[in-house]
Amino acid sequence: MEESTFQLLSYGRGTLDALQRADQQSVVTQCRLAMWHMFVHKPDVAKEHLQKASELSPNTSLLLTMTTQHCHCEIPEALQSCLAILETDPNDLWVAKVGQLFAFYLGKLEDMTRIARISVGAHKDNHYAYGMLAFALEEEGKMEEAEEAGKKALEMAKGQKDPWALHALAHVFYNRLQFREGIELLFKEKESWKHCNSFMHTHTWWHYALFLLDVDQPLEFISSIFDEHVWSEKHCCQTQINAASLLLRLEMRGVDVHERVKDIAKCMKECSSEWFQEAQHDLLISWVLGTCKLIDGEDSDGSFFEKLMKDSELYTGDEDRRELYIKCASAMWQYGQQNYTEACELFRQCDLAKVYTLGASLEQASVFAETYVHSLVHTEEYDKAREAMKKFIGKDRIERTGHWLRVLKTIYTKTNQARVKKAEQKLKCLLDEYNTIKM
Repeated sequence: MEESTFQLLSYGRGTLDALQRADQQSVVTQCRLAMWHMFVHKPDVAKEHLQKASELSPNTSLLLTMTTQHCHCEIPEALQSCLAILETDPNDLWVAKVGQLFAFYLGKLEDMTRIARISVGAHKDNHYAYGMLAFALEEEGKMEEAEEAGKKALEMAKGQKDPWALHALAHVFYNRLQFREGIELLFKEKESWKHCNSFMHTHTWWHYALFLLDVDQPLEFISSIFDEHVWSEKHCCQTQINAASLLLRLEMRGVDVHERVKDIAKCMKECSSEWFQEAQHDLLISWVLGTCKLIDGEDSDGSFFEKLMKDSELYTGDEDRRELYIKCASAMWQYGQQNYTEACELFRQCDLAKVYTLGASLEQASVFAETYVHSLVHTEEYDKAREAMKKFIGKDRIERTGHWLRVLKTIYTKTNQARVKKAEQKLKCLLDEYNTIKM
């Protein structure tokens, strides 16, 4: 396999180096350099490589068209160009991987699976193709098929690293509430993501921390994982997403996160050129800066929302998704300031079941519905909070998670004393079970 493709698929740290060592007079190399710089939020550098690719190519190819669309943030069109390329060249794993990312950012789950199946058909002996398939199937909710594909990928890897397949299985176990299995898998394989790029390294630790949260491990221990691993490479958009998302969950469980939030805010401001590139990043920035306003007693960056409304071009022309993006960001801003009534009103205007269409996995998207539930509890709208828990968290997850059983107990304490004891009994049995899990 060509080196830059290997680095891309294995989430290595050498993708850019491999591309810089490749033939710089190649249109393919220049297109890949352009796409790479778009993914790391350096659009000006990306357009320089796009210009070089255009100068090298006397005729416009589908690859050049796709790259041009990517550089101009025309992601729906870039996805269609990707699919057209794969129809004629199903062997191109670089295009397949990039195309899957386009589909993910658009919430086009069926296209994610379609691309992965094309790659598996062309590469029946390639574990990376099966890892791509596993994640796509998981996002579609096809857990059994996803588990089969993920395990096949790891088996085929035979000692090689396939962090994406491992990551897909972590998603499967989390969604199936198989927390013990997820912890054991990630702990056993933790050396396999040790040398991954900043996104995959911190993101896999983020998954590990989510499992630990749900089996009620000590919050001090999980906070140490945040400090040592999740927030270990700070000046990276994807790392900031992992860090803010975990910190928000810790805050909802009673941890004082103010000093850590201020550190994230400092890095987010230093990387303001990355604002309005990924919706999930913007939603979490909104909570971080809202919390900083609460801490500092002043508007530390009031220009953020003016810029969000004025300058963000995300989802222009897609009214439904743009409204979801703006309303959800506004709700997170209000929640950060502890303006819970305002946050609830804004969340009610959001279709929270569709947040994944803003480029977030099911686990990533769930934190916004969880924030809504906590806002309702803070405003003492207990019946609505219980309804929201049932709708967005789900009965099975509530009964398998110590945190949500505690929230339910709080609600019953205020609304239905007869059910408090039952909730307490369920919580005790669950904690007895989880105390047998060894880290």
